Order: sequence, then structure tokens, then C-alpha cells
Amino acid sequence: MRIAKIKMQTTSSQNKKFIGSPTQFAFKAPATRQVSVAGDFNNWDTNAAPMQKGPDGIWRLSVPLRPGRYEYRFYADGVWLDDPTAQQRAVNALGTENCVRIVGRDSGTIETVKNAVVAAIKGTSDVVQATVNTITQTLATTIKDTGQVGKSVTDAVADVARGTVRATVEVGADLGHAAQGIMLGVLRGTKEAGSEVRDTISHTAQVAISDTALVGGNLELAAAGLVRGAIAGAKELGVSAEGAAAAAASGALKAAGEVGSTALQTVRKAVTKPMNGVKVAPRERETVLH
Repeated sequence: MRIAKIKMQTTSSQNKKFIGSPTQFAFKAPATRQVSVAGDFNNWDTNAAPMQKGPDGIWRLSVPLRPGRYEYRFYADGVWLDDPTAQQRAVNALGTENCVRIVGRDSGTIETVKNAVVAAIKGTSDVVQATVNTITQTLATTIKDTGQVGKSVTDAVADVARGTVRATVEVGADLGHAAQGIMLGVLRGTKEAGSEVRDTISHTAQVAISDTALVGGNLELAAAGLVRGAIAGAKELGVSAEGAAAAAASGALKAAGEVGSTALQTVRKAVTKPMNGVKVAPRERETVLH
């Protein structure tokens, strides 16, 4: 985990407003009675953003934030706690650390994809096929279109992957098949965009696993589905299935390592066994916990 070696005041930045695109915060604390998220976006007010606990013991809240850099912490039963999924931290004036969240510009793709996948799943009894088809078509189109206007392929992939994961978890569909659909769409769309396939596969897997952990989805199903999708897509396009599988597994393991040791163990179990006749050999250097 990267730590900014600077001191930060635990007071609000006056130019940041509590408005903007939805940004989700999640914190697993099943035994805690009350949790809120406080940061420089709400003047560090522990009462401004109370979170809601789900049946899985994860507290969640979507906070509207404009693009920018934000510092925050969780306030649980009167105690300040860190976000274990935070990828950056900054030393504050109290000698402790604040978590850092970077909010990028929202193209609207995440919500659009989420709604499209939810509608497709609810509109047919064939949940698996509806999910895979919608994700594949949306990703291929999005990557192609965004590439034409100069937006990076990896940004497009990240938006669509996040929207898909959230839709699948919301309606309780099979996350393994959804993940497979994500990867199939990435490979088809990436080929048209003329981008590096392996880099995009790894990035997609990393984003999908990070968001799966964030919304409380099944990491094992998601990770295995991503690798299966990478293999199927690689065979379809005539590129190395082993290379595609390794890239997907490495990206998934990197994200899991940033979540925690339990997540890493779960994902490693899912992606280090042969799938569809292909031996999966991830780059283990990417699994180091931060």
C-alpha cells in the first residue's frame, strides 16, 4: 500500500462539495452496532453519513462525490477505523493515517451497464445467457466507441466491469457466469480497439475482483469465471489460452492481495487449478499483500 508522506489536517477542504456521482464505501463489521463514513467531503462529521448494514455483515453507503482526491475513515461504535481495501493512505496531523479515495470522472457507463444487466436478467428465465450476452455486447460496443473518442480502453473496461458486478450481485444472479461474460466481451472488444489483450485482461480481472469484494460478492465464483472467460475468448480469437488465463489469474490475485489474506487464499484456490483443459500459471509476484 502506498502511503503519502505528508501531514494532513482532519478538517474539510472548503472547495469540495457533498455532491456528484455515487461513490460506494463498504466496511465489514458484523458485530458493530453503528458505522458511518467521515472525511474531508463532509467536514469529518461522524453523523453526516451513516452506513447501512446488510445481512452479510457489510456496512455500505453510496456517497455522491465530484471527481477528485478525498481522505476519509470509518467511525464504528465511537472508534476511528481504517478501510482495509484502501490502496492509498496519508499521514494526518494526529500522527495516524487517513484513507485516500480517488474519484475519477464518471462517464455514466457504470450505472448504464448496471441497469441494462438488471433488465436483461429480469426479462428472461435464462439468467445465465441473458447475463453473458448483455455483458459481451455492451463491453464490445463500449470499448470500440470510447476508443474512437480517445478514452483509454482500460477505463472503459473498468466502468463496464463494475456495473456488471454490481448488477449481478443486486439481483442474485450467478457471478461466475457474469464474470465469464465480462472477460468474453473484453477480448472481443479489445481486438476491435487494437489494444494489448493481456494487459486489458489483467486489468479487467483486477477491477472485477476489487468490486466483487466491495459489494460482498462471491470471490471464488468471480475469479474462476474470469479465468474461464479468458480461456474461451482466447480460443475464439486464436491467441494463447495459457497466456490469457495467466493474465486473468494474475489480475485477480493482485486485487485479492489488496483486500486481505482471506480473499487472497480464496482467489488463489479458484485460479490455480486447470480449467477447460488449460493449465493456469499466474505471476505469483503480483499476489503480495500490501
